[in-house]
Amino acid sequence: MIMKILYESLKELTDSQASDERVWAGLAHSYCWDYMQKRWPLPEEKENRNSHILNNYFFWNSTKAVFLNGISRLWWYARYTYDTRFDNPYELTKYICDNDLNGKIFPLLACKFATNVEVFKNIIISIKNFEEQNNISLSREEFNELKKYLNRLSGKIILDILSYDEINHKIKEELLRIVQK
Repeated sequence: MIMKILYESLKELTDSQASDERVWAGLAHSYCWDYMQKRWPLPEEKENRNSHILNNYFFWNSTKAVFLNGISRLWWYARYTYDTRFDNPYELTKYICDNDLNGKIFPLLACKFATNVEVFKNIIISIKNFEEQNNISLSREEFNELKKYLNRLSGKIILDILSYDEINHKIKEELLRIVQK
């Protein structure tokens, strides 16, 4: 898994250093060029190249720009899911990669409450456990309903102060409601 390789290589970066566009733009245009070309090949049409390069090889005006650059997103996804509480600290990383990363996880990371890494991990663990216990895989629509619920909830209470058990309980109750519709 490329996320694991990249994160292991650059695990010592601080969040501040990892927020610096120069790190990722430099890697995207040098050591990781072959990956970038395979994942986001340059379009044939010259008029589309500028926006394509800006969107995938650099940061642009976004609160979650670190998740848009083709290389930085790999490091940040691993940063947000690496968890030594598990025998395999990349268990959550694998889970998000196997579960519609762009359709579910990226939109979740756009939420303000998800900027707290521990809150994000607790949410993902709760969802993962719910899916495993109920032998289901949430659809994008169901996941989006949960995201809306969490946004509303975060407007009422500070999710950062909730324990894993409290978050898990709230998510489980809401997911039961969502999947029984």
